[in-house]
Amino acid sequence: METPPRSSQSNLGKILRSRGGPLCFTGDSAMSPLLLSDSSSSPGSGHDGPYVTQTASVHISPDCSAPGSPSQGPSTGVSPLIDSAPLADQSMVLRSNIPSRRLAMGDSGQERSPISGTGDNISSPARTLEPSCLAPEGDQLRDAGLPADVVETILSARAPSTRRSYALKWRVFESWCVTHDADPVHCQVVSVLEFLQEKLSSGTSPGTLRVYVAAISACHTLIDGVSVGKHPLVVRFIRGARRLRLPTRATVPSWDLAIVLEGLAGTPFEPLESALDRFLTLKMFFLIAITSLKRIRDLQALATSPSCLDLPLGCSPEQERLHLLCPVRALQFYVHRTSQWRKSEQLFICYGGRNRGTAATKRTMSRWLRDAMALAYEALGQASPLELRAHSTRGVASSTAIARGAPLQQVCDAAGWSSPHTFIRFYSLDVHATPGSHVLESASQSHV
Repeated sequence: METPPRSSQSNLGKILRSRGGPLCFTGDSAMSPLLLSDSSSSPGSGHDGPYVTQTASVHISPDCSAPGSPSQGPSTGVSPLIDSAPLADQSMVLRSNIPSRRLAMGDSGQERSPISGTGDNISSPARTLEPSCLAPEGDQLRDAGLPADVVETILSARAPSTRRSYALKWRVFESWCVTHDADPVHCQVVSVLEFLQEKLSSGTSPGTLRVYVAAISACHTLIDGVSVGKHPLVVRFIRGARRLRLPTRATVPSWDLAIVLEGLAGTPFEPLESALDRFLTLKMFFLIAITSLKRIRDLQALATSPSCLDLPLGCSPEQERLHLLCPVRALQFYVHRTSQWRKSEQLFICYGGRNRGTAATKRTMSRWLRDAMALAYEALGQASPLELRAHSTRGVASSTAIARGAPLQQVCDAAGWSSPHTFIRFYSLDVHATPGSHVLESASQSHV
């Protein structure tokens, strides 16, 4: 590559490397035509684009026209780049014996041709980008001498959701370090503590602060021989934050189980024979959730095998209202209906859209519970509560069952709580008697 004279170094200073990798301009600037010479296609390479051999050179002429001005050289009909700053006004000419071809550099969705030779590769090949949080962590592992495949395996130890969460928290810490003139990867522990203190003062909960510490620990270098999360000052800070911000738990449910059950017993959830797939799914899943007291992840593990579907009828069909709220009845309709378009052996599957028939995720199931409660309120002409949380069904259902006389230990066994203290500390609510307690009592022998 022949570089321009030293007097033109100021022009090269306008070319920077962006976050995404390609070169970009910070302002309007002109650049000389790009000439690729003495090239030939590599036999059997399978690439259609032009190549530059090791003898190829890029010539940058000292004079060029300003952006937008007429081209000074003969035009070859190359169309201008779309949505990008022009690199040159003149065409890019391939001087060789092979026919010249257009260099499609403006189409970001197209895979670019590599440039061989000893120089830098201008167009990087397509690759999977690491989350910004994992880039420093991966660099540290590679600097330690670990092979690339080993580094990738280590980085995959965390779940994708955890990696995304860490990436978001790490970007917040990066932005804070930029404004405070600190290096996010090598800063001292005092900078980390100042960041955490600002977050705590702004109302961030101690639990969220622990996620910030975990994200920073994943990317930050060791401080005093230990990770950020194990540093004595950081440990004491989190402990102090928990004492200053003792968690408060609501003792009264934000929604009424009696209202939700009454709404589920009518239109548009009944009759189940003609109910839409959406309403059948929402009703069935809500009833299964409150009668089983299981977590979303436990419900997601259920399958369509006979052992999972061996459910005795828990509700008495002689009582019409309880029959309409029987979870086994709703599940039987659901299994029969979904068998026509089921694509997964998982019990609960998506009911619409392009994912129809595929396994439902935990996030989707959580949305089902919130939607079921909101639609039940709307079916009765009442405004839906502002805060509807899927996890609240465990506290409301278990507290209602105990309030109606269900044995505490039996409820704890059904919910998977090893000790009644877990219920008393985290799930106990002051609830009034609701019709839901009858469903819980009658379905106590049903096992999902």
